[in-house]
Amino acid sequence: MTGSSGGNLSLLAGRDITINSNITTANGDLTLRANTSTSYGVVDSQRGSGTADITNNATINAGNGTVTAVMDGGAGLTYDQPGDISLGTITAGAINATGDSSTGNITGTNLTASNNSGTTVDISGYEIGAVSSITTQGNNTSWRIKRLNKSSDNSFSNVESANFIQYNYTNGDPISGSGSGIFTGYDPGELTKTYGNISGTSMKVKKVYDGTSSTSSAIFGTSTVTSSNGLPSNINVALSNQTYTYNSAAASNSAVVKADAAYTISSKSHSRHGNVYGLIASSTTKTITNTEITQKPISLSGSRNYNGTTIVSATDLNVGNLIGNETLTLTGSGSLSSENTQSGSSLTSTAGLSLSNGLNGGLASNYTLIGSEQNITINKKPIKLSGSRKINRINRNVRLSSDQLRMTNQIKGDDVKLSGTTRVRVTREGLNKITTDGLKLLGGDSSNYTLLGEAHEFLFELKAKFKALKKIENKINELAKSGKKIITGATQAVPKVIAMTTTPTTAAPTAAGSPSSGAPAATGGGISSGSSGGSSGGSSGGGDGGSGDSSAEE
Repeated sequence: MTGSSGGNLSLLAGRDITINSNITTANGDLTLRANTSTSYGVVDSQRGSGTADITNNATINAGNGTVTAVMDGGAGLTYDQPGDISLGTITAGAINATGDSSTGNITGTNLTASNNSGTTVDISGYEIGAVSSITTQGNNTSWRIKRLNKSSDNSFSNVESANFIQYNYTNGDPISGSGSGIFTGYDPGELTKTYGNISGTSMKVKKVYDGTSSTSSAIFGTSTVTSSNGLPSNINVALSNQTYTYNSAAASNSAVVKADAAYTISSKSHSRHGNVYGLIASSTTKTITNTEITQKPISLSGSRNYNGTTIVSATDLNVGNLIGNETLTLTGSGSLSSENTQSGSSLTSTAGLSLSNGLNGGLASNYTLIGSEQNITINKKPIKLSGSRKINRINRNVRLSSDQLRMTNQIKGDDVKLSGTTRVRVTREGLNKITTDGLKLLGGDSSNYTLLGEAHEFLFELKAKFKALKKIENKINELAKSGKKIITGATQAVPKVIAMTTTPTTAAPTAAGSPSSGAPAATGGGISSGSSGGSSGGSSGGGDGGSGDSSAEE
């Protein structure tokens, strides 16, 4: 048909309409109606079995006219099965296609609408197949595809890209978006977050005991937004981040984590069709099971002296890495790999150690020895040196050799020996402190010992002869300090002392009638006593009985 006003054309069929030749309406409307009811004059007996289809295998050009394809319900017919609509290539002012609401598929190849306002292409049916190209004119026009099937999803990957897509659509529902859009009856259902297991575990949320029910330090499994009926893979949805809290602060492998409020949708988009409408978030506050608070590994530190064993007692250890001011009690013992001195070592076994409840809320069930950081030091064991010997003089430097010294504190069976010499200044009889300068330890186990850390003392005693002389010396010194006259005799072992007087006196006769010396009594405030040859006014001594400091060594 040619010209600018060809009039309208309607094709009605009790079953199928198939167009194999091009149709041009010269701006007239074209209506294609299949599976029409008896009200349109269809004779029931003439309607054969099978589905009714509308198929355009040619090109339809309606100019500014409207092309309408309708699949009726076949009211009054024995065989009333609706089928598919294949629009093919159509150019018109507006294009409308309405399929059955419960079956059938609508497709199109190239649809072009020339009207300059409103919805110029409107396709509605149970299922939508490929619609390769839809072209409308200007910004004031749009197209709409309405898929009424609610039983499954459709990715709409083979239709023209839309400005929005609206889910859970029922024919006649309000339209949420603007521009060209796709409507689908599929309802993804309520949205929520689903958490996967943390890698290597069967838990979805996990933290180490920290004394609180907060999840701020927790690790969450990867979360994905899911829906009760299945979320289309080409939808990108983000839900709000809620604050989660454990149901208890105690360590547990069956804890529960709960959000403080229900999720809300924070963003949503379709990878091909723009904005997304018709989604709802679950109104139920999220609860996550399969969550855990693991026991917190304690730290152990401490030191003891070498004792020849690998055992480390709990009394030698300090428990650390506890929460706040909580305390625990540690009992038992652990073991090291070696009994020798060492530092920064870890226990090879903590099986003999156990934790029990402490103070300030410290519960052993919240902590573990497994994985604990350990820093154990075995210090060298101090050797104590002692000994004794007799000497001739006090205030002398004395050389002590290693064979004169006795070692104590070493472990029975250990190979440790003393070598060298040391010097000591003997300041008094009895115990004198000695240094270890010049001494060293030898032997296979000597590295486990030290000469430091003990007070070494050596017992010095004067020989009997020199002890008597020392007493005399001390007495003389004492009297000299008192201001008394001291007179000694060469044959006297101990000097006799007579106190001075202020005036001279004459000595009384001896038992023989004369002074013992046969001479007048001495003057000068004293009386001579003793055998002849005695001297006055000082002290004398012989041999090793002298006093005073000396640098000589014994």
